[in-house]
Amino acid sequence: MTLMRLQHGLADYIHGRSSAIAADLADPRGLAVYHHAYRATLRACLRDTYARTAKWLGDEAFDAAADVYVAANPSHSWTLDAYGADFPDHLGQARPDDPEAAELAWLEGAMRRAFSAADAAPLDHAALAAVDWERATLAFAPGVAVRRIAGDVPGIWHSLEVDRALAQLMLAAPLGLVVWRADLEPRFRSCDPREAGAIMALMAGATFASACAEAAAEGADPQQVGAWLGSWLADGLVCAVGPAAQGAH
Repeated sequence: MTLMRLQHGLADYIHGRSSAIAADLADPRGLAVYHHAYRATLRACLRDTYARTAKWLGDEAFDAAADVYVAANPSHSWTLDAYGADFPDHLGQARPDDPEAAELAWLEGAMRRAFSAADAAPLDHAALAAVDWERATLAFAPGVAVRRIAGDVPGIWHSLEVDRALAQLMLAAPLGLVVWRADLEPRFRSCDPREAGAIMALMAGATFASACAEAAAEGADPQQVGAWLGSWLADGLVCAVGPAAQGAH
């Protein structure tokens, strides 16, 4: 047996694609050790990244969801930091009656990515006076993430932080969540869902004017949009403004 065949056979066995390598080994009993260790490592990685989600679901439910995810999603990166990025989507599909689980996992993953995101140069606020806001686009700092939510994820987050039991909560109306990093600290806040929609549109390359028009069509007034922009600038969410900003992020 060549080394390459052995390596490929072991990888197939560990990933559950084939057990053919067992016939090529004098004593295949050790294969189960590698198979179990591989899956246990990836499950532990998910538990580390999504610790609050694990507490929310409970050990048994979280491990069951993690095992299904690991079986279908082998690691393809040289670092485990990148593993499990779409685990929140998996929870959303696997647990449609528990939307808070997927939303909480999304927040945990976004906070983790914000912490390790690249630094962005501070925005020169003096240059804003010359911006043509009709054509302007915004580049958001690395690590900024946003989504709309249906459950009280901020309340769940803080309650789990003090280890207090909490019943599932559905919001009376949807909110948005914004994640970013201030200095070295990842942060999040809830927001108007129209603000979340505006940020998502801008991050996709829309002009500021078109994002404002979309927010206005949903009932936001110009003062609200102006306040949103002021908070984005004050919190350091925006790292560049101008026509050249499109695609910069």
